Amino acid sequence: AQSRLELKRVDKETIAFLNEYHIPFECKIARNRQVKIDGTVAPLKEHPYLKLQKNQRSLTKFGRWNGIPIYFTIHKRFKKNGTYEYIYQASNMNISAREHVNRYKQRWEIEEMFRTMKQSLGLLQCQSRSVEKQKAHIYGIFLAYSFLQFKKKESNFKNCEEVAKWLRIKKFDIAMRQLTPFNRIF
Repeated sequence: AQSRLELKRVDKETIAFLNEYHIPFECKIARNRQVKIDGTVAPLKEHPYLKLQKNQRSLTKFGRWNGIPIYFTIHKRFKKNGTYEYIYQASNMNISAREHVNRYKQRWEIEEMFRTMKQSLGLLQCQSRSVEKQKAHIYGIFLAYSFLQFKKKESNFKNCEEVAKWLRIKKFDIAMRQLTPFNRIF
């Protein structure tokens, strides 16, 4: 099992716990975090040991954050508009910078799934106080997301949010007809 978290929301006790019980984690870390690498303390974005060379895309260095041993990775990520940004990651795994970057990329689909479930399908909008009704709401959201995934693959949409927008434009009876082939799967 691998944990995914962000250090800006997680305290040092959580990271210490993951390290103590040898639970591997890969997380994003805020660039203003003070870290100690080879005796030098500085924010990640200004740390002299985390500067990429001309053609370098990523770099990992071992250091400490709040006294906790961590591997810090900087990754130069190119955006769609041709610019780039620096992403900082933290982990307790002694692997190459490329592997750190790839492990974090693999989790991006999960991030997209939760964004769609929250923004397009109303995951956070259950008003019920009953645990059973809340569970039913969550199950319904997961079923709806499964349908969006099915439709995305079937109709070559770019992502599930495009499918949700397309279904909103359609009339109700047309959108309901889209469910018929999906129901046969179950």
